[in-house]
Amino acid sequence: MKKDDINISDSEIIVMKVIWSKGFATSREVIETITKATNWKPTTIKTMLTRLVEKNALSVEKQGNKNYYYPISSQNLTYESFFDDAVYKVCNKSVGDMIVYLLNSNELSSNDLNNIKIALENKNANDNLKCNCIEKFGVCNCKDCSKN
Repeated sequence: MKKDDINISDSEIIVMKVIWSKGFATSREVIETITKATNWKPTTIKTMLTRLVEKNALSVEKQGNKNYYYPISSQNLTYESFFDDAVYKVCNKSVGDMIVYLLNSNELSSNDLNNIKIALENKNANDNLKCNCIEKFGVCNCKDCSKN
């Protein structure tokens, strides 16, 4: 599955997290896990499982009277798709602010911080970023934009 093909709702991601954590799961296991933590009805969860199969995020294999669900979309690829979508929604000149916000508003492990430091050391700056607001949304409200 390609990153561009991933279109999973916030509710569906909860179902995916259960299956990713187990590697595969029966519908019963998914329902038991999710109903312990939410007030969702089993029929709602079954509907989400069906939708995720239709979206090619999951595959299903029937064995006897059980349906086994397997992830097609990896957790990392799905999360990368979410981040790409979020970055698309902001001006090129605001991506740095978005990254700073994520760093400041989330707890990070020593390993996370080390990986971020390495990524920053290997990243080349582009001091000629172009505003892309007009092309995307017809409005520009970014800081220091020459189009304002």
